Amino acid sequence: MRMNNYDSSLAHYHCSSEWHLWQLKDRKDIRTPFAAVLYPFAFRISKNSGCFYCSAERIAEHFGTSPDTVRRAMDALTTSGFFVVIDKELFHSTIYRVVPHDEWAQAHPGRCVVRTEFPWSVEEGDQLGEQLYTLSGGRVKWFLNILIALRKTGFTDDLIVEKFKLFLEVRRGHGASKSIPFRFLKFLRQEVQDAKAREIETTPA
Repeated sequence: MRMNNYDSSLAHYHCSSEWHLWQLKDRKDIRTPFAAVLYPFAFRISKNSGCFYCSAERIAEHFGTSPDTVRRAMDALTTSGFFVVIDKELFHSTIYRVVPHDEWAQAHPGRCVVRTEFPWSVEEGDQLGEQLYTLSGGRVKWFLNILIALRKTGFTDDLIVEKFKLFLEVRRGHGASKSIPFRFLKFLRQEVQDAKAREIETTPA
């Protein structure tokens, strides 16, 4: 299997079969992008039986491409180890086993990209910061001191996430991104004060 040069030590997402398949090249060092289409198709078909067999001509007709394109993809998938030949016989479709990415990764150590971990997801094992980071569109990093302050308001993590969605709807576009954690903390504290005020109003004298 031949792949493009890539710094596998840094990535924004977890590794997957798609990452590998997009980079596959055939024996002539030509990209085989159809492999990224064929692999999930074969994986789905073989899910129950464990076997995938179909002629290149039939697949080519189904996807509107050439048999040669399909054969190159099959060859690249086999060479890379994502397809394993179970049985091959002249004048018959080859039978393959489609290898899941997790299994492939174990058999090919060091070939997967490694997602860059954030301080809140590694050092502290805290998923709240990552959830808020995602909701902010990757613009706001949430470090431990802010997460502690958010939790001190008394809201659960799930409720903090829901409150942040509401905050973004109301306050989006107001102020710089780096000020969002502090403005959101102020927003939560105000929510707590308002809730206490309503409780006092409804409490019988």
